[in-house]
Amino acid sequence: ANEIEVLVNHIPCHPKLVYLLSNIKLSTGVSIVTEVHQAPLWIEALNTFHRPLPIPTWLNKCLYNTFQKPRHRRSVICNTRKLYNLSDATILLSQQFISEFAEYNKITDLSKLYIINNPCYPAVEINITEKSNEMLFVGRLCNDEKRIDRILKIWNMLNQCNKLRGWKLRIIGDGPDRKKLERLAESLQLRDITFEGYQSDPDKYYHRAKILLLTSSQEGWGMVITEAMRYGMVPVIYNTFSAARDIITHGTNGYLVKEDNIDEFCRCLEHVSNNFETMSAAAQKSIVRFHIDTICEQWERLLEKL
Repeated sequence: ANEIEVLVNHIPCHPKLVYLLSNIKLSTGVSIVTEVHQAPLWIEALNTFHRPLPIPTWLNKCLYNTFQKPRHRRSVICNTRKLYNLSDATILLSQQFISEFAEYNKITDLSKLYIINNPCYPAVEINITEKSNEMLFVGRLCNDEKRIDRILKIWNMLNQCNKLRGWKLRIIGDGPDRKKLERLAESLQLRDITFEGYQSDPDKYYHRAKILLLTSSQEGWGMVITEAMRYGMVPVIYNTFSAARDIITHGTNGYLVKEDNIDEFCRCLEHVSNNFETMSAAAQKSIVRFHIDTICEQWERLLEKL
């Protein structure tokens, strides 16, 4: 009745959704496009139950990895395969994800896989001289996923070595682990760090800061990276998700650091501080390929094809 030709699904592999979409497909013949927002291996980054249990962390991880994770993994793979077979097109966020998605979910027919990156707006005109020696983390303070504790340990190393003195670290965001992270910062006696809380408009922080920090266990795309690069910030992140290589050219517009290598992370921060102007310009220039108009054109071509 509504003459709908294409249904775009943004929800991954939920069994009830698969059942619903299957009935819609049978009754209407509508084309279904599924967009996968996560990294294909996101389930492997989970190590604890989604809702914290009143038990020690080590026991929580042991119980989850022994009993819950294998069941969760089987369910995700099974429903991802069903959803892929049901969909006329499946969109991944990165070219890097194709082999991971296919191998993990045991999919051999890749003809319905498409790559469309997340978009961003044009670079913002900035005055380098107005930027301060500040580093930012921007995101939800959920430590299981974002691992902000790693940032605090990196900052502690810089404090202890008296490196990058005069720099400030600002944590932008709120979440269930804020109090725990604040206590960790206090126990480490960290200097020059502030928890700014939730900010509906973080642009003023992007305008002022020079370096973005990200130490997540896993990300799909990491929108905060391209958002920060719009403002000439240089990202230094842990290389824990393959899509990061689509955004960052190591040593040119940012740094990709081996996971939990704090010494290397600190060296990269020092290098950015000494070469900020050049790397900032490269960061802004490199996000042109993700311009929202370019990404919209890719979506239009796919929808017309279907």
